[in-house]
Amino acid sequence: MRDLLAVHGEELVRDLREGTIEGRPYTVPDEKAAQHLEDVLREPDFSLKDVWPSLTLYTCWLSASAELYAAKLDAVFPGVDKIPFMSCGTEGVTTIPVDDSPHSQPLAVGQAYFEFVPADVPLGELVGNGEPVETLLFDEVEPGRDYHLIMTQGNGLYRLWTGDIYHVDRVVDGTPWVHFVHRDGIFHSFTGEKITESQVTQAIKRGLAANGLGTGLYMCGPRWGEPPNYVVVTEAPEPSPQLDRSLSTAVDTALHEINIEYASKRDSGRLGPLEVVTVPHDAITAYIESRRQVGNATQYKYKPFQQDSDFVAAIADR
Repeated sequence: MRDLLAVHGEELVRDLREGTIEGRPYTVPDEKAAQHLEDVLREPDFSLKDVWPSLTLYTCWLSASAELYAAKLDAVFPGVDKIPFMSCGTEGVTTIPVDDSPHSQPLAVGQAYFEFVPADVPLGELVGNGEPVETLLFDEVEPGRDYHLIMTQGNGLYRLWTGDIYHVDRVVDGTPWVHFVHRDGIFHSFTGEKITESQVTQAIKRGLAANGLGTGLYMCGPRWGEPPNYVVVTEAPEPSPQLDRSLSTAVDTALHEINIEYASKRDSGRLGPLEVVTVPHDAITAYIESRRQVGNATQYKYKPFQQDSDFVAAIADR
């Protein structure tokens, strides 16, 4: 929205001043609003708080890959409070926000009949083979563990395995507080290490923090070779080969600690060291926007995990 205001600002000011929409009569002209918007747009780094000074709160998803947009949101909404949007989909509502906790919210126990299966159970294989699966109810889950989610909505007796993995943060007055972690089966694995998006995000956070940097958007993909390795592109204020080397070591070390299978494969030489390539701010955003097409402009989504490493050359020109 902020970028669209910048691109179409001149037309918007004119519409406000003339009481039109795209030049067609619509409402009463508003010179005060037109002048305010015109003044705001003169500043190249204007925010949505500048556009709407009375703005005090916004809501959006704040966990999983959406968390990586935090710095961009803070720049667009400086000083504005935020609360997470409910965890939901077409299938149904999973959590309902009740406060400003950025990630964890209470399970919507009155919205559906929820069942849980520990995330380390190969639920896809069991379901595919028609084998029975033991499930837990919401009052049987344990804080600190990840679970598959199965829901039965009130509008139909249909047990739906969503494919989403949720982490139970805590239990308050008998109700689990959970947050979405990742989709089941979405991982990278050359030799059985099964690195998930959340694990890579944790490792990148640690590596960036060790270099005094905050976490932003990143993309990770496998690169075949002898041995194969993973490549990460992430944004930084001042990209440089020296920073690339420092981050590569820090992120690779962190992933050692987070994923024991990755550590085993690295130590045995079956995997090469993870490589980090830094790019300027908004370089990944520009790449994502370039992939959008007229037919899928609203459906094309940012995905940190890629099936190959072709994006590296496209973003970093290397």
